[in-house]
Amino acid sequence: MWRLFKILTLSHFETGANCLAIPVTEKTTSKFSFWSILNGCLVIAVTEKGSKLWSITLTGRENLDQDGKDAVFYQLAVKYNWLETKKEKMSFLVEIEQIVLPRLSIEKMHRKSLIRRLRKAIMKDMVKCKPGRRPKYNDFDKHHLVQIWQLSGYPCSKRLKSILNEWLDVYECADSIKAHLRTMSPAQMDAYLRSPRIEYLRKVNSGTIPAKNHIKKLIRLRDPSVRYDEPGFTESDTVLHCGHYTWGTYGHTVSITDLCSGWTAGGGIYGKNAELVVKMLKTLEQRLPFLMRALFFDNGIEFVNHLLVQEFKNTKGIDVARGRSGKSNDQCHIEQKNNTFVRSIFGHVRIENPDLIPMMNEIYEIWEQLHNYFMPQMKIISKDRVGSKVRKKYDKPKTPYQRIIECEKVSEEVKDRLRKTKATLNPFKLQAQLQEKLAYFHKLNDEYNERIKQETS
Repeated sequence: MWRLFKILTLSHFETGANCLAIPVTEKTTSKFSFWSILNGCLVIAVTEKGSKLWSITLTGRENLDQDGKDAVFYQLAVKYNWLETKKEKMSFLVEIEQIVLPRLSIEKMHRKSLIRRLRKAIMKDMVKCKPGRRPKYNDFDKHHLVQIWQLSGYPCSKRLKSILNEWLDVYECADSIKAHLRTMSPAQMDAYLRSPRIEYLRKVNSGTIPAKNHIKKLIRLRDPSVRYDEPGFTESDTVLHCGHYTWGTYGHTVSITDLCSGWTAGGGIYGKNAELVVKMLKTLEQRLPFLMRALFFDNGIEFVNHLLVQEFKNTKGIDVARGRSGKSNDQCHIEQKNNTFVRSIFGHVRIENPDLIPMMNEIYEIWEQLHNYFMPQMKIISKDRVGSKVRKKYDKPKTPYQRIIECEKVSEEVKDRLRKTKATLNPFKLQAQLQEKLAYFHKLNDEYNERIKQETS
């Protein structure tokens, strides 16, 4: 505002006009008008308690831009709000129409338009409320929603909705926030989680080496269209922790998932060969709460070999089958778990220190309990093509534990053992243990990678 006054005053004196400014007086005791006409010049001044708030001199020859006109109307609006009686306000409006508007080269305005212009000038910087009803959920609700979404393993909104009641029973927050979260719809969750999901996007690496054709003849091709209604039919795969390059020796994850219940287990190995993979598969088989009936995998050399056929098919009578070459969707269940079960924990960093492999297995044991007992999954019921669109229908989200409990073909002994185990678990305590071990793991791994980088540079 002062900058505008200085510019106008300098431009005025350069024209040679002999315009005088009126004295500075207090508003309450002033006998002068808000403006005066001296030597043909309009002088506008605003004072309060002996301090000059604003002053401008208009000769009628200035070409004010829109910002300058808005500044003048702002000061007029301030003066207008000072007036107390209706008579004073009407007189003030008449003076604006007869004196100020011609000086500003503004055409004559309707009285109501002038009042709206003054009101708009003083309310221009005020934040306007958006039309419509007020939002039901505040920032605290959104914050706790994101926290539970992260702690529960980044599920989709429908899966998150299905576990909220159980998780909120042991979650520490205000009761009002819990009530809001319980009433939040999956569509509203998607809207609030849009930005956090973008930050979570990752890329997936693959390093599968195909086996020779003569070895493939030992293992039959599976039929991926078959659906299983009892636990025990599993898929397996390996995940590389190689970072940005695949040469050298580094850590791998061997994971296994059940097709009926979605029960998933995993373990870390250093390097990838048939002996290490088969040994880890035998360990994971013992950690399953049910008997393994079949084992399906891709055409990588770590699975398609004589050792695996001997240990699982010939010795234990477990059916082994491989998917079609180049058809990764034959192993769609375990491929999806490579992201939600493995990458969500260890990411895409390079794990080159062999001393960290035992810690990886400790992390997987905690993660298995959290994932299988407290994180629901959805299974597709039908898939229909309508024109160019494919419409999919899913069942109600359930945890692998719930699916095993509801399965009639699982013995009561297995179900009782699972119930006793779940009664001793707390999802938030498991998540705290998991994050603590992960933080220590990544700290050691980063220190090792930085030391190797300095030694090789």
